[in-house]
Amino acid sequence: LDGRIDGPVLRGLQAEVPRGMVEDELGAALVDVGVPRVIARAWAKAAERAWAKQWRKWTLPPTKAFPSFAAVAAPEAPPTEAEPFPLRPDASRAYGELSPEELYVDLADRLGDLLNLPGLPEAVKAWATRVGGGVAAWSEQATLGGIWGQGPVPAFAPPYVPVGPVIAGDNVAAPGHGSAVGVVRPSLAEVVARAKG
Repeated sequence: LDGRIDGPVLRGLQAEVPRGMVEDELGAALVDVGVPRVIARAWAKAAERAWAKQWRKWTLPPTKAFPSFAAVAAPEAPPTEAEPFPLRPDASRAYGELSPEELYVDLADRLGDLLNLPGLPEAVKAWATRVGGGVAAWSEQATLGGIWGQGPVPAFAPPYVPVGPVIAGDNVAAPGHGSAVGVVRPSLAEVVARAKG
Protein backbone atom coordinates (compact mmCIF):
# COMPACT_ATOMS: atom_id res chain seq x y z
CA LEU A 1 0.00 0.00 0.00
CA ASP A 2 1.09 3.51 -0.64
CA GLY A 3 -0.23 6.87 0.49
CA ARG A 4 0.54 10.05 2.42
CA ILE A 5 -0.40 10.71 6.06
CA ASP A 6 -1.26 14.27 7.12
CA GLY A 7 -2.62 14.43 10.64
CA PRO A 8 -5.40 11.86 10.90
CA VAL A 9 -5.88 11.61 7.12
CA LEU A 10 -4.33 9.04 4.80
CA ARG A 11 -4.59 10.30 1.20
CA GLY A 12 -4.18 8.55 -2.12
CA LEU A 13 -4.16 5.06 -0.70
CA GLN A 14 -3.13 2.81 -3.53
CA ALA A 15 -3.02 -0.94 -3.24
CA GLU A 16 -0.72 -3.01 -5.37
CA VAL A 17 -2.58 -6.03 -6.70
CA PRO A 18 -1.12 -9.00 -8.55
CA ARG A 19 -1.24 -8.11 -12.25
CA GLY A 20 -2.60 -10.71 -14.64
CA MET A 21 -3.96 -13.03 -11.97
CA VAL A 22 -7.65 -12.54 -12.83
CA GLU A 23 -6.96 -12.32 -16.56
CA ASP A 24 -5.00 -15.57 -16.65
CA GLU A 25 -7.39 -17.57 -14.46
CA LEU A 26 -10.61 -16.35 -16.07
CA GLY A 27 -9.28 -16.56 -19.61
CA ALA A 28 -8.24 -20.18 -19.09
CA ALA A 29 -11.54 -21.07 -17.40
CA LEU A 30 -13.57 -19.56 -20.25
CA VAL A 31 -11.57 -21.42 -22.89
CA ASP A 32 -11.95 -24.65 -20.87
CA VAL A 33 -15.76 -24.39 -21.10
CA GLY A 34 -15.69 -23.74 -24.86
CA VAL A 35 -15.67 -19.95 -25.16
CA PRO A 36 -13.71 -18.91 -28.26
CA ARG A 37 -10.26 -17.56 -27.37
CA VAL A 38 -10.88 -14.09 -28.84
CA ILE A 39 -13.98 -13.63 -26.66
CA ALA A 40 -12.32 -15.21 -23.61
CA ARG A 41 -9.32 -12.87 -23.98
CA ALA A 42 -11.49 -9.73 -24.20
CA TRP A 43 -13.65 -10.85 -21.28
CA ALA A 44 -10.64 -11.69 -19.13
CA LYS A 45 -9.02 -8.31 -19.85
CA ALA A 46 -12.23 -6.49 -18.85
CA ALA A 47 -12.41 -8.52 -15.62
CA GLU A 48 -8.73 -7.81 -14.87
CA ARG A 49 -9.34 -4.07 -15.37
CA ALA A 50 -12.33 -4.17 -12.98
CA TRP A 51 -10.27 -6.09 -10.40
CA ALA A 52 -7.42 -3.57 -10.53
CA LYS A 53 -9.73 -0.53 -10.46
CA GLN A 54 -11.46 -1.54 -7.25
CA TRP A 55 -8.14 -1.10 -5.43
CA ARG A 56 -7.15 2.36 -6.66
CA LYS A 57 -6.98 5.74 -4.99
CA TRP A 58 -8.87 5.39 -1.73
CA THR A 59 -8.84 8.45 0.54
CA LEU A 60 -9.84 8.07 4.15
CA PRO A 61 -12.16 10.57 5.78
CA PRO A 62 -10.56 12.74 8.49
CA THR A 63 -9.99 11.10 11.88
CA LYS A 64 -10.84 7.64 10.57
CA ALA A 65 -7.36 6.24 10.11
CA PHE A 66 -5.01 7.85 12.63
CA PRO A 67 -7.06 9.95 15.07
CA SER A 68 -4.10 10.19 17.45
CA PHE A 69 -2.02 11.82 14.69
CA ALA A 70 -4.10 15.01 14.92
CA ALA A 71 -2.28 16.02 18.12
CA VAL A 72 1.04 14.33 18.95
CA ALA A 73 3.12 15.47 21.93
CA ALA A 74 6.46 14.48 20.43
CA PRO A 75 8.71 15.46 17.51
CA GLU A 76 7.65 12.28 15.71
CA ALA A 77 4.70 9.91 15.99
CA PRO A 78 5.82 6.36 16.68
CA PRO A 79 4.59 3.44 14.54
CA THR A 80 0.86 3.31 15.17
CA GLU A 81 -1.80 0.98 13.80
CA ALA A 82 -4.60 2.74 11.94
CA GLU A 83 -8.21 2.27 12.91
CA PRO A 84 -9.89 -0.16 10.49
CA PHE A 85 -11.76 1.96 7.97
CA PRO A 86 -14.52 1.30 5.46
CA LEU A 87 -13.81 1.07 1.74
CA ARG A 88 -17.02 2.88 0.86
CA PRO A 89 -17.69 3.87 -2.76
CA ASP A 90 -17.47 7.58 -1.91
CA ALA A 91 -13.90 7.09 -0.71
CA SER A 92 -12.57 6.17 -4.17
CA ARG A 93 -12.51 8.25 -7.33
CA ALA A 94 -12.24 5.05 -9.41
CA TYR A 95 -15.45 3.54 -8.01
CA GLY A 96 -17.73 5.08 -10.67
CA GLU A 97 -15.83 3.14 -13.32
CA LEU A 98 -17.10 -0.09 -11.73
CA SER A 99 -20.78 0.55 -12.33
CA PRO A 100 -22.63 -2.10 -14.37
CA GLU A 101 -23.00 0.44 -17.21
CA GLU A 102 -19.26 1.23 -17.33
CA LEU A 103 -18.33 -2.46 -17.13
CA TYR A 104 -20.73 -3.27 -19.98
CA VAL A 105 -19.31 -0.49 -22.19
CA ASP A 106 -15.73 -1.58 -21.49
CA LEU A 107 -16.36 -5.22 -22.42
CA ALA A 108 -18.57 -4.28 -25.39
CA ASP A 109 -15.77 -2.05 -26.74
CA ARG A 110 -13.26 -4.88 -26.34
CA LEU A 111 -15.53 -7.31 -28.17
CA GLY A 112 -16.34 -4.94 -31.04
CA ASP A 113 -18.36 -6.65 -33.79
CA LEU A 114 -18.29 -9.93 -31.86
CA LEU A 115 -20.96 -8.43 -29.61
CA ASN A 116 -23.41 -9.10 -32.47
CA LEU A 117 -23.15 -12.87 -31.88
CA PRO A 118 -26.42 -14.39 -30.63
CA GLY A 119 -26.75 -14.29 -26.84
CA LEU A 120 -23.51 -12.40 -26.26
CA PRO A 121 -25.05 -8.97 -25.47
CA GLU A 122 -27.26 -10.58 -22.82
CA ALA A 123 -24.32 -12.49 -21.34
CA VAL A 124 -22.19 -9.33 -21.19
CA LYS A 125 -25.02 -7.39 -19.55
CA ALA A 126 -25.57 -10.16 -16.98
CA TRP A 127 -21.83 -10.24 -16.18
CA ALA A 128 -21.59 -6.45 -15.84
CA THR A 129 -24.65 -6.37 -13.57
CA ARG A 130 -23.34 -9.18 -11.38
CA VAL A 131 -19.80 -7.78 -11.09
CA GLY A 132 -20.93 -4.18 -10.58
CA GLY A 133 -23.46 -5.25 -7.96
CA GLY A 134 -20.94 -7.52 -6.26
CA VAL A 135 -18.37 -4.75 -5.97
CA ALA A 136 -21.03 -2.39 -4.60
CA ALA A 137 -22.17 -4.95 -1.98
CA TRP A 138 -18.59 -5.72 -1.02
CA SER A 139 -17.49 -2.10 -0.71
CA GLU A 140 -20.43 -1.32 1.60
CA GLN A 141 -19.21 -4.02 4.02
CA ALA A 142 -15.44 -4.11 3.56
CA THR A 143 -12.98 -2.55 5.97
CA LEU A 144 -9.23 -2.27 5.65
CA GLY A 145 -7.11 -2.88 8.72
CA GLY A 146 -3.55 -3.72 9.61
CA ILE A 147 -2.15 -0.44 8.24
CA TRP A 148 0.62 1.14 10.30
CA GLY A 149 1.87 4.70 10.03
CA GLN A 150 4.38 7.07 11.56
CA GLY A 151 5.67 10.51 10.81
CA PRO A 152 7.19 13.83 11.81
CA VAL A 153 5.41 16.52 13.83
CA PRO A 154 7.05 19.72 12.52
CA ALA A 155 4.90 22.05 14.66
CA PHE A 156 6.05 20.41 17.91
CA ALA A 157 8.05 23.08 19.79
CA PRO A 158 7.70 22.80 23.56
CA PRO A 159 6.99 24.61 25.77
CA TYR A 160 5.14 27.00 23.42
CA VAL A 161 3.63 24.36 21.09
CA PRO A 162 3.36 21.13 23.12
CA VAL A 163 1.46 19.16 20.44
CA GLY A 164 1.06 19.15 16.67
CA PRO A 165 -0.22 17.06 13.79
CA VAL A 166 1.75 14.52 11.81
CA ILE A 167 2.69 16.05 8.45
CA ALA A 168 3.98 14.02 5.48
CA GLY A 169 3.81 10.79 7.45
CA ASP A 170 4.42 7.41 5.90
CA ASN A 171 3.16 3.86 5.92
CA VAL A 172 5.26 1.46 7.95
CA ALA A 173 6.33 -1.68 6.13
CA ALA A 174 4.98 -4.88 7.59
CA PRO A 175 7.60 -7.21 9.09
CA GLY A 176 9.26 -9.17 6.33
CA HIS A 177 7.80 -7.02 3.55
CA GLY A 178 9.11 -4.03 1.62
CA SER A 179 5.78 -2.22 1.78
CA ALA A 180 2.80 -1.81 4.06
CA VAL A 181 0.31 -4.66 3.96
CA GLY A 182 -3.37 -4.32 4.83
CA VAL A 183 -6.11 -6.86 5.43
CA VAL A 184 -9.56 -6.40 3.88
CA ARG A 185 -12.51 -7.96 5.71
CA PRO A 186 -14.77 -9.41 4.47
CA SER A 187 -13.13 -10.49 1.24
CA LEU A 188 -15.07 -10.16 -2.00
CA ALA A 189 -15.39 -13.96 -2.10
CA GLU A 190 -16.93 -13.98 1.41
CA VAL A 191 -19.54 -11.40 0.37
CA VAL A 192 -20.45 -13.40 -2.74
CA ALA A 193 -20.72 -16.61 -0.68
CA ARG A 194 -23.03 -14.88 1.84
CA ALA A 195 -25.22 -13.55 -0.98
CA LYS A 196 -25.59 -17.05 -2.43
CA GLY A 197 -26.21 -18.68 0.97
